[in-house]
Amino acid sequence: MSGVRARREATALLVTFGLLGGCAGSGKATRTSRVPIPSPSETGTPDCFYVRDAQNFLVLDRSNLIIYAPNDNHAYHLRISPPSTELRWAEGLAFSPSDRICGYAGDRLFVGPPQSVERYAVIDVARLSAEGLEALRATARGDAAPIARPQPGAGAEVEPRRATPDTVDGDRQQ
Repeated sequence: MSGVRARREATALLVTFGLLGGCAGSGKATRTSRVPIPSPSETGTPDCFYVRDAQNFLVLDRSNLIIYAPNDNHAYHLRISPPSTELRWAEGLAFSPSDRICGYAGDRLFVGPPQSVERYAVIDVARLSAEGLEALRATARGDAAPIARPQPGAGAEVEPRRATPDTVDGDRQQ
């Protein structure tokens, strides 16, 4: 029974490598952006995608990539751990044998040829809006400032209590 399962998993990996093989875009390695890529939870809405729909990918940096499942209208920002030095030059990707990738425990990304596959945990997945997708692409190219993040405000001012005739040192007399 385990031999059948191992063959099924190997077949799933090979099929996925075949679907995604060579889909890394122009074939040039994406240069590392000097601007840090925000986490998927900051760039989109937490979501899942079906492995069978994954058609293409764009590497943003050693930990982040965009998966097109199947096109720009259904693009997902994916974060992996630990960071991968091989991801930048990947010609194909494969995912764990589950049907959907959501960033849950057990979701895996496989990078490299079948003889020397590197495994990485998928830790966060978010569906991108058209604006979020374009902002990530621009950030990866180095053409744009980082995606705006909310900044904390100055905060509320607190006025000290003033002594009144019926209080002594700020406490009410009884």
